[in-house]
Amino acid sequence: MKLPKLLAFSLGFLAIASCAIAQADPYINILSGNSGLVNQGGEVFIEVTVGNAGPIDDIPAGKIITQISIPPAIVSIAVTGHVLPPGWTIVSSSATFIQICNNSDIIPVFEERTILINVSGNTIGGPSTIIGQLSAVTNCSTPSSISGDDNANNSSTTTIQVCNGCV
Repeated sequence: MKLPKLLAFSLGFLAIASCAIAQADPYINILSGNSGLVNQGGEVFIEVTVGNAGPIDDIPAGKIITQISIPPAIVSIAVTGHVLPPGWTIVSSSATFIQICNNSDIIPVFEERTILINVSGNTIGGPSTIIGQLSAVTNCSTPSSISGDDNANNSSTTTIQVCNGCV
């Protein structure tokens, strides 16, 4: 009689423990091309890296949205020329921000995706800050959460400076 109770307790504990440790930790890092320098009238890429620090689960498709916000006084997000990994889509875009989602891309544990955002240098100035923010969503729209997400690595910054003939 004790063995069935012990077995039932053990299986219940394992089921609860496996749910508690199931986790993925998405992170973002951004970097300005050309050491953050862009000529007035020129373009430069902002490199956005989105990854999964794990340690156990993949990040499901449609679960991550990244927003890159730029200093509108000196630069703008170009209308075209962005480079997205397969399965990623632009959700929303303007001259001052762009939102991108892993619409059909599953991000395995310890893998990264690289996104290149094309930015135009408009007015001499800076250095100014560019902000990258990562959020958990459902179906690329509804706010959500990811078990195991460490919010400390869900944002990143870089700088950009527009100059005349500096690159």
